[in-house]
Amino acid sequence: MLETGAPMKVQQELMQHASIQTTMNIYGQAMSSSKREANGKVVEMVLKPILASSCNLLILWLRG
Repeated sequence: MLETGAPMKVQQELMQHASIQTTMNIYGQAMSSSKREANGKVVEMVLKPILASSCNLLILWLRG
């Protein structure tokens, strides 16, 4: 359900949960995992060029 991007209230209604809290309890953990995964990808995208550049500078410095 999380992949649909549907608001939590819509998911509650589709899953026929009596309480939004039930929906949040079930899907809340999955949302945290998705956020961690997305954050990891963003960090990797940002750091990869920086690390590559740093490694290249270090190699040039070592070759002196």
